[in-house]
Amino acid sequence: HRHLSRALISLMENDLSLVKHVEQFANLLSNCSSMTTLAVRASCIVDASGTYLSRLVTQNRLTLVNLDLSWNKFTATFAEESLAPVLPLCEQLTELNLSNNSLREEGFIAIVDGVVKGTTQLRTLDLSGNGVVPIIQSTKSAPIIQSIIKLQVLTSLRHLKFLDFHWTEQSILRLSRSLACVDPTVEFEETNVARGN
Repeated sequence: HRHLSRALISLMENDLSLVKHVEQFANLLSNCSSMTTLAVRASCIVDASGTYLSRLVTQNRLTLVNLDLSWNKFTATFAEESLAPVLPLCEQLTELNLSNNSLREEGFIAIVDGVVKGTTQLRTLDLSGNGVVPIIQSTKSAPIIQSIIKLQVLTSLRHLKFLDFHWTEQSILRLSRSLACVDPTVEFEETNVARGN
């Protein structure tokens, strides 16, 4: 376990759709407490397994630098109940990839709220492909856009991605106006927003 603890733990493109598979994976790594990278990409993981993943993240909160849970089957429930509460504990996290799940607006907002509370080293945040549909209201900014603006407190953030096919020309225009209000000292190297044709 001592050698595993510093390893890049990668279980990409495995079928972990059954909760018992994720439980076994978490139990195997139960003594790891200084993991730097956890990549469980494209493994068909569902919300019911969230408890085990959040336990792994919590165990490694002081050393975890890169967390990749992209291309799974997570919804807002996972984001709100399992991941967002432990993100503020991950002070060393620099990369978080939750792209191509089904977080929707509620999950997107929960994750942003989680990262702004403690992940001060975060440089890359990818929430693309989560079915986020910003609802633009005439009297106030949509909650999703307000959530994006909160990210300005993360002064280390350089790569922000929320590519999705649900953005409209109107919502992108509203977002660009909102981002114009962001603290000018926050310099993004890359901010990607896209809409479908």
